[in-house]
Formats: sequence, structure tokens, C-alpha cells
Amino acid sequence: MTTRGSSTWGSSNRTKRTKPPLSIASLSHQPPKIPKPPADYHIIPEPRPSSRRKTPRARIQTLLNAEQEAQKIVQKARAYRVQRVKDARAEAQKEIEEYRQKKEEEFKKFEAEHTGINAQAEKDAEKEIEGKLKEIEEAGKKSRAQVIEDLIKAVTTVDPKPHINSKHK
Repeated sequence: MTTRGSSTWGSSNRTKRTKPPLSIASLSHQPPKIPKPPADYHIIPEPRPSSRRKTPRARIQTLLNAEQEAQKIVQKARAYRVQRVKDARAEAQKEIEEYRQKKEEEFKKFEAEHTGINAQAEKDAEKEIEGKLKEIEEAGKKSRAQVIEDLIKAVTTVDPKPHINSKHK
């Protein structure tokens, strides 16, 4: 009889399990079938060994090949990144140019609206100046005779008086 925990094959009353028979085909190593990745999936394929054991040179060559493949992938990634940066800069420059044109149009519109107001204000100021000049000329014509008479009188009439700061009193 068997003790608990130790059993022999097929000695229990449960359903009988049998081991699969050994064959030469089952002893040879068959790698599991792996589905192929999509085309855009970047994995460095590992070369299949031609023999069970590789020489150190073959191992080194495999590592060098893997390193070259990795460098190619890194170069592609860098080129992609550089291209994305260039595209982003071009897009930003385009947006800046569109914004600049929009603001220039707004400024020209604003300037056109306010230039008309300034031109009207200048015309009004010129009319006001002309009116005041005419008033001054008319006042000069009216009092011209009086002004000339006062000037002649001031020049011809002399009343000598000592200056207030002088010592002679």
C-alpha cells in the first residue's frame, strides 16, 4: 500500500493516467510556432543557429550584427524626430504668418477709420484758424489809424525823467 503523499503511477483508484509514449520525434527540440509580427513592428530578428553550438566568433558576429541593426533603428528614430521638429517649426511659422497678416489687416482697418477722423479734425482746425486770423485782421484795420497815431505820439513826445534807481533826486 502507498503512503499519503507518495503515489505510484496508476496505483490509485482514481482515473488512470498514462504517460505519453516516448518517441524519437518527441525527443528532438521543436521550437514553438511564433506568429509573425506586423510589418511596422520593429523587432530585431534573431538569426537561427545553424548548429547547436556557436563558436565565439559567431557569437561576436551575431552581437555586431545586432548592434548594427540597433544603430539603424536609432538613426531612423532620430531622423523621424528631426523631421517632426522641422514640420512643427514650419507649421508654427505658417501660423505666425497667418496671425501677422490678420493683425496687419486689423491695423489697416483701424488706421483707415481713424485717419478719416483726424483728417476731419484737421479741416475743422484750419477753418477755426482762418476765422480767427480774419477777426485779427479786421480788428487791425479798425484800430490801425489809432495805433499809428499812438506810436507817433510816443516817439515824438519826450518827457525826460531820471530813472528811479538813479541817485539824483
